[in-house]
Amino acid sequence: MFASSDQNKLKEALQAGGAKDFNFEHVKKQRVESIDYYPIPTVDLVQLVHKISAFDWESSDPWLGHVCLDVSTKSLIGVGAFKTAQITHLMLSPLRPTGLGSLPNQSIIIKWSYIITGDKTAQLGSPFVYPSLGEEANQLYHEANIMYWVKVLLKLTYNYINRAVDNADQALPFEIPYLHFVDAGLLLAFTEHHNPI
Repeated sequence: MFASSDQNKLKEALQAGGAKDFNFEHVKKQRVESIDYYPIPTVDLVQLVHKISAFDWESSDPWLGHVCLDVSTKSLIGVGAFKTAQITHLMLSPLRPTGLGSLPNQSIIIKWSYIITGDKTAQLGSPFVYPSLGEEANQLYHEANIMYWVKVLLKLTYNYINRAVDNADQALPFEIPYLHFVDAGLLLAFTEHHNPI
C-alpha cells in the first residue's frame, strides 16, 4: 500500500537535501595509510628468559592493512609529554581471529610521538613537530618492547597469586582484582606523515 507523504515535510526535505554542499575541507584532512601491523604477544617467563628476550617483530609475519585517520588537530583526544593520541580506524586483510584487527573498520587509539619544541604554552589543538620515520619507529619499538616485558611480568604475578590461592587453607576474605593491559601492537606506515593541519 502506498502512503503519500506530507507535502510540506517533503518540500522541507528536498530543500535541506538539495542545499547540502560537499565538505571538501573535511575530505582534505582525511588520509588512508597502508600499514604493517605487529601484535605484541604474551609469552611466559621461560620463553622470555631462554628464547625471546625482546619483542621480535622482524621474525614475525605482519598483518597487512590500512588505517584511515583525520589529520586535523580536532581529531586529537589527548596530548601527553611526548605523544599525541587520536582515534582512527584499522582495517586488516584478512581480519585477525581475535584482538585488534579482528573487526572490520575497528576504532582504535593511535599514538604518535612528537618533538618538544620548548613552547610550554602548547596545548591540545596546537601544531606538533614529529620526528623522522626512522626516529619515531625506534621510539615506538622501545615502547612496544616495554609492553612485551610488562605483559610477561603481569602474567607471572597472577600465576603466583593463583598458586597461592589454590594452596591456601581457607577462602580469601576479599576479591583479588584482575588487571590487564590494553591490547597493543606496532603499526608501521612507510610514508612520512606531516604535521596535523
